[in-house]
Amino acid sequence: MPGKGRIYIAAPFFNLAERWIVEEVRNQLLHMGVEIFSPLHDVGVGPGEVVASLDLKGLDECDVVLAILNGSDAGTIFEIGYAVAKGVPVVALAQNMRPEDLKMPSGSGCVILNDLVSAIYHAVWALP
Repeated sequence: MPGKGRIYIAAPFFNLAERWIVEEVRNQLLHMGVEIFSPLHDVGVGPGEVVASLDLKGLDECDVVLAILNGSDAGTIFEIGYAVAKGVPVVALAQNMRPEDLKMPSGSGCVILNDLVSAIYHAVWALP
């Protein structure tokens, strides 16, 4: 049984593969009864001056961030930094990342995993 709270899905969604993984993560969390905020689903695409404030509001209302690090998407990295600054736990799935690109997330207490299922469960377990 998941804890109470909401998970923010931080991830790029610029191509089919990225959108597929966001959909899969979202579906699995919903199936587990977890409340989520997905920028793709809850905000959508648009100019930065529109989506940034809505995404940050979503982050402010979440208890855990589940970040999909596939490459070095600037938006996802920003969301991780914002969450860390606010003391929100971050669990990250890191694939296609150089070790030096993970220094800040790992050095600031983020849980870094390379397996999708493990990342989903760790995020759920981090809920209050």
